[in-house]
Amino acid sequence: MHFAFVKLQLEENNSGKLKIITQYGKQPQDDILLTNLPEKGYEVWKEAVLYGLKYAYSKLKNNTGLTINVEAVLGSHADTNATLLAYAAFMAVISKKEHCLTENHLSDIEVMAFSSFNYFHDSMPDFDECVIKRIKPQSRYRIN
Repeated sequence: MHFAFVKLQLEENNSGKLKIITQYGKQPQDDILLTNLPEKGYEVWKEAVLYGLKYAYSKLKNNTGLTINVEAVLGSHADTNATLLAYAAFMAVISKKEHCLTENHLSDIEVMAFSSFNYFHDSMPDFDECVIKRIKPQSRYRIN
């Protein structure tokens, strides 16, 4: 299973720049199985969310400035990794704004994200190249 959830609000700001506001630790923890990012810790997950947001902004057709208010980021220790969070953040922006990515590139990013459990949980994606760094070594107990 794969799981990552990013809730955000987008607002044009006409500054020509991207402004990201995070509210980590502000949302209540409703479910024992899901982690809402706290104010401290989970730095790899936070870095992944920022990567996804910045990459999405860089691919918008109209970059006149955007404020992104990240209201919640949810993940599960068993089913969430950095790549999935970057992808969720990226898609939260791209799905609402006009962008210059081709359908093929979007498909390649999706395939990469959903194959991310073949990599270390903290491996970061490269959406331009559609690769993930640091592949897991083959387990001697796993037979493919």
